Amino acid sequence: MNTQQLLIVMQEWIASGQRLYALLDRQSKALAHRDVTQVEALRPHIEQSLETAQALDARRSELFNSLAQELEVEVNLKEISSRLPANEARAVTHISLRAGRLAEAIRLMLERNRVLIENELVYVEGTLSLIAKAAQEQTAYGRGNAPALWVNEVA
Repeated sequence: MNTQQLLIVMQEWIASGQRLYALLDRQSKALAHRDVTQVEALRPHIEQSLETAQALDARRSELFNSLAQELEVEVNLKEISSRLPANEARAVTHISLRAGRLAEAIRLMLERNRVLIENELVYVEGTLSLIAKAAQEQTAYGRGNAPALWVNEVA
């Protein structure tokens, strides 16, 4: 049976997911502190962790499908668990639940970071609008309106 292989791959996915979650948490903190250097430094590590998790998830899916075929059941946790020995069923169910909780935590962290990034973009847009508006207004030095070309460069 492929149960042991499935458990190993799922353990690897959980370890990879925990690393990804930690990186996303660091990214979240860097975004909140507007630490652009840290955000940029984390990006390649996050991308690599996402790729690793996706590859492990594809392997997990292959093993899960293979196990379902071997047991001649539909591809779902309940059906597969019902045909496995009790100890293997408990292990597969337990690790699947852990992986599901972790996947949800990662999804929420990704959503949180997306919102933080969008908020920063709104802030930058507002700042640029204020700079462009100020460039068009009369200055205290009496220079008058700035040329449109200069305003476009500022924006």
